[in-house]
Amino acid sequence: MFRSLSIISVITLFSAAFPFLLLPIITRLVDMKDYGNLIILETLMVILTPIIQFSVSGIVVEFFKLTKDEFKKYISNSLLIAIPAFIGSEVILFFAAEVIAEKFAVNHIWLYFLPIIVLLNLTIQTLTTIYQCEKNYKGYSFFLIGPNLISFILTILFLSIFELGWQSKLYAIAVSFLIFSFIALYILYKGSYISKNIQMYFVSLNLKFTLSLIPHTLAASLYFVADRLFISDMLGNASVAVYAAGMQLALIMSVVQNSISKAWNPFVLEFMGNMAEKQRDVSKEYKKLATFMFYGCSVVTIMSVVLATIINFSIVYLLPANYEQSKYLGMMLVGAFCLLGYYKIVSPILWFHKRSSALSKITLVVFFINLLLNYSLIPLYGVYGACYATIISILLQFVFTLLLVTKIASVHIKEDEFNEKPA
Repeated sequence: MFRSLSIISVITLFSAAFPFLLLPIITRLVDMKDYGNLIILETLMVILTPIIQFSVSGIVVEFFKLTKDEFKKYISNSLLIAIPAFIGSEVILFFAAEVIAEKFAVNHIWLYFLPIIVLLNLTIQTLTTIYQCEKNYKGYSFFLIGPNLISFILTILFLSIFELGWQSKLYAIAVSFLIFSFIALYILYKGSYISKNIQMYFVSLNLKFTLSLIPHTLAASLYFVADRLFISDMLGNASVAVYAAGMQLALIMSVVQNSISKAWNPFVLEFMGNMAEKQRDVSKEYKKLATFMFYGCSVVTIMSVVLATIINFSIVYLLPANYEQSKYLGMMLVGAFCLLGYYKIVSPILWFHKRSSALSKITLVVFFINLLLNYSLIPLYGVYGACYATIISILLQFVFTLLLVTKIASVHIKEDEFNEKPA
């Protein structure tokens, strides 16, 4: 697990370096308000992603349960299921584009293209996840780093040579996803992962897990983007730019905890599977897993402290003077991502026990708390209010999930002890 964690962490950090390196360039070449407009459109892409790509969220779980042939059929049907979600998103945006554009002061034409960009990323994410499960790190790095690298290069070209302004990044993302989606689609087709036939068994298997996760993944995404919508409406898109720059600084911590999660999730699912299959002492195995969880949380904590220190001393080189507030926002949001890392370390146990619906309920409750906090705190504290709302919400998410995991583990241990008693 630790070898996998190290490799995935390095690859993911390298991939995340490109948006970070782009930050000092784009904040100097693009007006603050225009940068805020770009952030709002990227925010809407984040919201659309768990809706359009919902059907591939169960790949990691099913990889360890299905045979190779069954898994290929599962992937094929998962991709087909995404098409109605894409069409539905386009229809909604077709009727709502003018209202959204007026509300958040963005270009309404781009709203029609956002679902297409998200759909192009579907095959890329699918193949990346398959490679991760197979521990094919060359393929994983190609499809994780490649799109970000091409997008980074194209954004600079579009900014400096073609002078496309704030739209440069959106054009770059679209072109990058288009190239890599076709490459991914070809590889999936050659690997027999693509079929025109819909098999209801695999459709049902997919929807049974993924549908209940939609509220969870959507609400989890909105934790980090709803605040920008509130800021845009209450303070304007120039304030969105300041907050987003701070968030971008902290996103390195997000990448760290996410890369740990990507290695951690398969490890926990395999660990729990072996526990059940080999009929090991459940109590001892949970204690062993708790030790691993402690080590994981320690790594996340150390990385967050290091990153907050780096942000404090390097901000003058990364952002223009008018983004001074972004330094303090970035340091606080590192703490939020640290808490998110804790949450992701404990939550896979719920996946194994097929308690994704309970996880969704927790996320929904905390999400509504987050909305109330943003609505209340942003008028009082400005962009810092959004930061406070995010930290409190993720802390509640972690605490509620930990309590549920503890309860389920206790029940599992008691059931095992009961089964071991002589008749």
